[in-house]
Amino acid sequence: MGRKENVILPLTSLRFFAAYYVVLFHYGAGFVCDRVGQSAKMCHALRNGYLGVTFFFVLSGFILVHVYLDKLTLTRSSLKRFFVARVARIFPVYLLMLAWFGLYGGPWVETGWTAVPQFFGLQSWAPWSSHAPANWNSPAWTLSAEVFFYLTFPFLLTVCRKQSSYTLWAALAVTFLVIVFFSTAAGMPMRVDLPGWRAYAPQALVRLPEFVVGVLIGVLYARRRREITLGRWALPALVVLFAALVSASTDPWVSSASVVPLSAIIIATAQSNSRFLSNRLLVFFGGASYSLYIIHEGLHDFISDLTHGSRLGDVAFHPALLVVSALAFLLVEEPARERIRRLVSLKKSAGAEITQMATGLEP
Repeated sequence: MGRKENVILPLTSLRFFAAYYVVLFHYGAGFVCDRVGQSAKMCHALRNGYLGVTFFFVLSGFILVHVYLDKLTLTRSSLKRFFVARVARIFPVYLLMLAWFGLYGGPWVETGWTAVPQFFGLQSWAPWSSHAPANWNSPAWTLSAEVFFYLTFPFLLTVCRKQSSYTLWAALAVTFLVIVFFSTAAGMPMRVDLPGWRAYAPQALVRLPEFVVGVLIGVLYARRRREITLGRWALPALVVLFAALVSASTDPWVSSASVVPLSAIIIATAQSNSRFLSNRLLVFFGGASYSLYIIHEGLHDFISDLTHGSRLGDVAFHPALLVVSALAFLLVEEPARERIRRLVSLKKSAGAEITQMATGLEP
């Protein structure tokens, strides 16, 4: 299996495709469907691009289990190291983009007390129905949800480690049912068709079941890794199944039902020996996927203003995003991450391993 110490190479590459699926949802679906007039199935697939977020929520739980299964305990020193590592993971580029939006301005940059929670990653902890906290960088609502997930993880992991595999399978089935029955994966504050009750619930809490799924499959996979043999065609078959699902409809049931094949895709990819997904360039851009995701809206707005909304700006945006996200990963995200980690004597992160593998240089 393609692995470094903390990195599952094929899964890291898959992060790039998931992040870009979200980018195409924001800046591609409208162009293709409204201007070009592609088939209904193509439009459905693109308009379901927000499911890249669902993938990341499940993957987050899975990867945290991979890294911390035998390391994290409910002791002060262990929790301190865990939370410092989490702050180092998301906040450097996150705060950089908040600073960018604050300086660059725009009609969406609300000021006043509602702007404060986002600087602590708390904007998704409140209902979105009225008096919602400001969210200058709209994709950042998902990072606020991740902050909530991180707080729950030490306790979820402690409970899961004590349970039998049968209990964990039962919990997984129940969690899937909750997601599908209540369509929780459709809870996204930026959607104008956000179903009524979700507008009155904290998005971080609504989306927690997806993270729980990731934790459960992570623990189950860790226990049965040597026994799982899905075969070389399992991953392509699951991707085809997911593609068929997302091209069928844009109804909330699609996003909810997709959690099942996405979970299976994560397991199949973790087990995969795919040379394609272990390609050094893909792994690098997978490592830079967080920067790509958190930067893409600000960069698009900047290029659109610079080119006065012309077609040239639409074309230039995508290669520019790859270049800028790679630079942000190498020059901001990873250097800041490693400096923060050194404050509590943490060893090099997965991102540092990816940087060294891709560039041959010490980060």
